Amino acid sequence: MDKDRIIKLYKKIKQYEQFDAVAWHDGPDDTPNTDDDLNLGVVAPSWSLEEYAATYGDEDLKYVGSLGQNGVFTPAVDGPNPDRVGNRNNIGDVWVVATYTPAGADTSLKARGHL
Repeated sequence: MDKDRIIKLYKKIKQYEQFDAVAWHDGPDDTPNTDDDLNLGVVAPSWSLEEYAATYGDEDLKYVGSLGQNGVFTPAVDGPNPDRVGNRNNIGDVWVVATYTPAGADTSLKARGHL
């Protein structure tokens, strides 16, 4: 396979990412990250993306892609984007946010990870 064909093939492959949220109980000692903690398993949170303030005014959130309620991130198309300042590509810094409200709870639990 020639180099140009490999590059074209690479540009067509999107890098999907699956996110999961796992609930934990702190255990009898009520202290996180100790041996008595109990893994409660995967939960079904509400998923969202938030801007990660790495560069002022870069608006990465508008261009990086989308996150479905199934936790799958789908990136935007590759390459320079004429809609972005400086004709930048569609990569950037965002937070992936999981928000979960346990049954019977008054408040939501929120966790995030850098994408």
